[in-house]
Amino acid sequence: MWTLVLLLSLAGQQGDPSQLVEQLGSPRFNEREAATEALKRMGAQALTALREATRNEDIERRTRATNLLSEIEARIMVEPTLVKLGYRNRSILEVVSDLGEQASVNIALFPENAQVWNEKRITLETAEPVPFWEAIDRLCRESGLMVSNANQMMQVAGNAPQARKRGASLQLLMNNGLPGPSSVAGPVRSIATNVLHHRDRVFNQNGAPGVVVQPGAGNLKVDGEQAKVAQAGVMTETFGVGIQIIPEPRLTMVQNGNMKIVEAMDDTGRSLAPPSDPSAVNRFQGFNGMAGGSMLQLQVMLSPPSPTAKTIKQLKLVVPVVLMSRRNEPFVIQLANAKGKTFESSEMTLQVHDIKDEPNQQFTTIELTVKMKKPEPSGNPNQGPFGQEFTAFRFTPGQSQSQVEIVDAQGRLFTQWFPFNPQPGNDGLRMGLRLMPNEGIGPPAEIRLYDLGRAESEAVVELHDVPLP
Repeated sequence: MWTLVLLLSLAGQQGDPSQLVEQLGSPRFNEREAATEALKRMGAQALTALREATRNEDIERRTRATNLLSEIEARIMVEPTLVKLGYRNRSILEVVSDLGEQASVNIALFPENAQVWNEKRITLETAEPVPFWEAIDRLCRESGLMVSNANQMMQVAGNAPQARKRGASLQLLMNNGLPGPSSVAGPVRSIATNVLHHRDRVFNQNGAPGVVVQPGAGNLKVDGEQAKVAQAGVMTETFGVGIQIIPEPRLTMVQNGNMKIVEAMDDTGRSLAPPSDPSAVNRFQGFNGMAGGSMLQLQVMLSPPSPTAKTIKQLKLVVPVVLMSRRNEPFVIQLANAKGKTFESSEMTLQVHDIKDEPNQQFTTIELTVKMKKPEPSGNPNQGPFGQEFTAFRFTPGQSQSQVEIVDAQGRLFTQWFPFNPQPGNDGLRMGLRLMPNEGIGPPAEIRLYDLGRAESEAVVELHDVPLP
């Protein structure tokens, strides 16, 4: 037994996971367990061999490979991508290009042809590799850039280099303002977008007593001097912080439960924690898509600060999330003979009813029914009335985390299509897809369906010294 463990360990060190995958189907339990542990230690190096094994006829090998694949993918998703910063007197364009290569991200600068990208020289150096978002934050501070809200949603022509490369996308903009306080935790970046501090005097128009609605105050009673205060109106005060949470471009993220405020304090030492359950007043806002990138925009409502406070000294939040990343090998549907047939991938069932060319209007319509097999997290606030089936097809096509791709015979992406007329039924969601022509793209030839790896995690937001209005 010890000899076998040693051999398996040596095989892992030599970078040959195929032998270990073979042992997953061994008739001996101890050999299967030893191979499983060795593949876990190999991590990302074992993914290709494990994906092949998930199609193996041997049930034991297939089951173990499937479980290992999910476990290793989840572990990778919650860890940051590390990049090296070794740039001395380099142009912004050179730095951006190299960072993109290291992280497998298409980083685009806007405006695209600005002379400053080649002319301005910067220096970014660290002794050890740093998380991707930390590198981007350092780059932005040094070069006057900012991360665009259009992160992962850039439309690219079908014959453009970005479309051929199929990488995750990030857009950086020229920025003349000051960036908000930010933090990086694992593969997630958080940034303060605004601070809201609003006061009102509310008058009761029918003469009845008003109600104090500011945090921490109770109902106003009408007796003696308090009645005079009621006649003069009631002061209300609203205070909160807007926070944007973005995962690395290789990931999609959905909220998976209520946010928790761990710590909130101004620079005078006053607690800013709301007196009530923060989940009742703190709400999701903004875009969160399954198929074109994701972003959580939170408006975090807090108790008002001290009148003498200048900053929010400390604000720490924890948001439960599910991180997802698209697996590389798609389930391919050939449209030439797909009409009237049903296809089944690991995550969805898709039936193609009809394919129509509309030459006068220059688009193609595909009628289909889709049903997802795995429910989305209950905390996904943007799932919509038609459920996950519609979400998988709804957002920007042709992007790095889209579960659906439509390509021509040469594998060139359609980047302009949209669903219409969704009709839920017992067999799933029936809808049409309208494909708009791209320059240089031929007729649609394939639909590619991608599975998603998933990992439950927490987005930790920790901001310091946020200026008050």
